Amino acid sequence: MKHIFLTLMLMLSMTNAAFSASISERQKREQLDEIIARINEHYVLESSLSAINNALETFAKSKSFNQIQNKREFSEALTEQLHVFDKHFTVRWRDPNAPEVSASGKEPWTQKVARQNYGFAAVENLAGNVGYINLRAFAELTPTTRALADAAVTLVKDSDVVIIDLRENGGGSPDMVRFFSSFLLDKRTHLNSFYHRDSDNMTEFWTMDEVPSWLAATPLYLLTSENTFSAAEEFAYNLKHLKRATLVGEVTRGGANPWQYFPTSDNFDVGIPTAMAVNPITNTNWEGKGVTPHIKVSADSAKSRAYEEALSWLSSRVENYAKEDVEVALGKIKASKAVPSGTQ
Repeated sequence: MKHIFLTLMLMLSMTNAAFSASISERQKREQLDEIIARINEHYVLESSLSAINNALETFAKSKSFNQIQNKREFSEALTEQLHVFDKHFTVRWRDPNAPEVSASGKEPWTQKVARQNYGFAAVENLAGNVGYINLRAFAELTPTTRALADAAVTLVKDSDVVIIDLRENGGGSPDMVRFFSSFLLDKRTHLNSFYHRDSDNMTEFWTMDEVPSWLAATPLYLLTSENTFSAAEEFAYNLKHLKRATLVGEVTRGGANPWQYFPTSDNFDVGIPTAMAVNPITNTNWEGKGVTPHIKVSADSAKSRAYEEALSWLSSRVENYAKEDVEVALGKIKASKAVPSGTQ
């Protein structure tokens, strides 16, 4: 009898979940109207609003829109439509029957970053005294993350060249960008600004005077890929235009507008970019274009190419045992290139 009762409860729970996830034609239209209203009220690029409105209305008349019967599918379809205009747009539906699961159905970003050492995936000293930091997120700036950043830089601060790997860095906090950049520049520097539509003002981000500029004189390479996004793109864009780093890899994804969630009805939220980056050197940003590296290679080849570039640069600048280390490391790279593909 107990088994039958539990089975019935499970079936009822599944039925309730399916019912709450379904969406009618009326609900789709009402939800779309709410999303359009929020976008028109808050989206930072007001010149794009007419095109966004037209695109969403066209989508609402499409066969694809009519075939949507599920709220999560609806949110994913709207997100895809809006990504044409800005990759920071997001529509999500929060399942009331699964409060322990994040709104997207994935692990919350802050939780994932914390679980993965706040983005500091690896720190190494490569042969030839080349430092390497694999940085996969710019976590929120806290005493813990400040200490981690300080430790990572401490481990490479005596390197002759440093490589920072941003290929899997999806962004994060501009405050951490500011903090980490302060290690790399020898004087107070204006890194970036953000224009905020809602308040009609500009917020400037400068390096932090209290952070030691341990790497200010160290040649720097940044690795990029099509997955490099948002705050990671800002970091790369800032240092590129300050002529502080050589970028190696692929053109980045192209998201320059900070965003926030705005609730609508029925457990929906819409993530809307409410501000835009304004670089003090270019007076523009990387939105929709991405950051173009100095040396374009595939993401898979970026680390080895930057390492080879670093060693080649060092080979004519170091002496004695240091030069021997560099030449040995360069020799291994050249030898690996000489081996036909598939025979290693």
